[in-house]
Amino acid sequence: MDDTKDIKKLLPRIKLLEEQNNQLKSCKKFGLVFEEKREYLLLPLNDGKYQFNNNIYKYIADINGKVKTKSKKDNTYIINENIYNLIDSELGTYEKESKEYLVKESKLFEYIKQSTKTFKPIFTSKDNGVRNFISDENKPMNYLIEGDNYHSLQLLKSTHYGKVDVIYIDPPYNTGNQDFKYNDKYVDNEDGYRHSKWLTFMKKRLEVSKELLTEDGVIFISIDENENHRLRMLCDDIFGITNFVGQISVVNNLKGRSDGKHFSTCNEYLLVYSNNKSKLKVNQIKIEEEEIDEDYPFQDGTSFYKLTGFRKTGKGWERKERPYMYYPVLKKDNQFYSIKRNEFEKIYNKENKTFNDNYVEELKYKYKELEYEFFLPTNDKGEKGRWRWGFNEKFKSHHKTELETNSKNTLSVKMRATLENGDARGKLSKTVWYKAEYDTGSAGNQLKHIFNRNNNLFDNPKSSLFLKDIFYIFTHKDSIILDFFAGSGTTGQAVQQLNSEDNGNRQYILMTNNENNICEDITYERLSRINNPTKYNLDTKKVKQLPHNLTYLKTEGIDVNSEKGVENINNEK
Repeated sequence: MDDTKDIKKLLPRIKLLEEQNNQLKSCKKFGLVFEEKREYLLLPLNDGKYQFNNNIYKYIADINGKVKTKSKKDNTYIINENIYNLIDSELGTYEKESKEYLVKESKLFEYIKQSTKTFKPIFTSKDNGVRNFISDENKPMNYLIEGDNYHSLQLLKSTHYGKVDVIYIDPPYNTGNQDFKYNDKYVDNEDGYRHSKWLTFMKKRLEVSKELLTEDGVIFISIDENENHRLRMLCDDIFGITNFVGQISVVNNLKGRSDGKHFSTCNEYLLVYSNNKSKLKVNQIKIEEEEIDEDYPFQDGTSFYKLTGFRKTGKGWERKERPYMYYPVLKKDNQFYSIKRNEFEKIYNKENKTFNDNYVEELKYKYKELEYEFFLPTNDKGEKGRWRWGFNEKFKSHHKTELETNSKNTLSVKMRATLENGDARGKLSKTVWYKAEYDTGSAGNQLKHIFNRNNNLFDNPKSSLFLKDIFYIFTHKDSIILDFFAGSGTTGQAVQQLNSEDNGNRQYILMTNNENNICEDITYERLSRINNPTKYNLDTKKVKQLPHNLTYLKTEGIDVNSEKGVENINNEK
């Protein structure tokens, strides 16, 4: 038998199996799988129109989406359709006839793709800076950036890579009810790629935003039930499943929506991911006075308090976890006492890591003879645990004033409503948030007061109190906060509200497009009005003055081969 010939015959089969194996390895067995759909991004030029670059025969899309070139007589085309319609198909088979002209999409698309290699976005000052304002030179500058948020995020990497502490976004929910545009078209429920388009749109922007976050940075994303589960899987891929911090149910319409078929929806969701959860720092929320009356029913000469078990329960409850927290506690005539230090030191042998239970029994006999009650951290099964305090630490200084026995004669410790420095005790935020001020109706009324109008200016605005609560828990006084779906500018107002309350220096960076003049007429206008309400004759009882500094920028496109492009690039260096 010729083994060499047999092996040679098997080589093609082996190669095929290797290729198939590599293909299988590259496939996801589970998780989020979707077909990414190309997004065509245009940049506005200084004249307010759209252009890919100067190398294309003046393909310019005006605000209405019409495209003009030289006439066909000059061997070019006139196109009276939105440019996105021309490049919507990637297979090159799409043709559109008009009365006079024929446009082959594939050739146009390839031409545009090659030409845009020299096309670059830049930040420019909006209207030469006439909209900027400075109210306090000692405070940081805030930024409002008009333009496509993907280009703006890419540019922001050059100045804020790894510097943003908190990101909050309220993206389109992709309800199919004209709330999400992709390639300049509304995506409706009949679109078979509805979810893929939205996920592609979000993925591009979330990947860049991750690069902007500090190591302990955190991102909050408001979303509803339409894309919540897909968004969470996407964020698991981008930020890592181990960096999932939590999902909060935010009640923003307590009465419930009347358009539901099976349930009356009264909430949305807030997804929370960190860049590195092990580094994440969280501020506890303050306990309100009404909560003190309800949750802290007892009072002594020091403060209000509640009782919690002195024996540790839950994770790490066993004495082997913290051996120096296992010791007897004595009580006599309603007073608590400690054993002697030399007695404590004989309970645990550090060298061989063993407990001297016989000696503990001797102590028990000794002190009971002296008419002391003798307490050990054991549970109902007789299993030996540990106390919450170490003997040489807090117990020696606090046992006389901070311990009590409950109705079952087990040891409890006083948890006070105030800390030792007099500050109110905090608590961790729960995963269901509700305040009357979170309601979208309340947020809408706030906008009406700011703009001194009776009609709704913005659909479903977020409450500034809701965002302020987020920033209170997850920022410090010098944090940088980014919102790249800025909408009506609620994030900017919430940041300045919190700064005014704790004398902070937080800085906001807001990004939004200017579709229907939203950036100029709503976002900027809101920030300007809260900066100086009296200038607009507003009721300062309803619109609090929040003086701050703002620079209004615009993301524009430039051909790097043009004279202006070279000049701008040199200025950036």
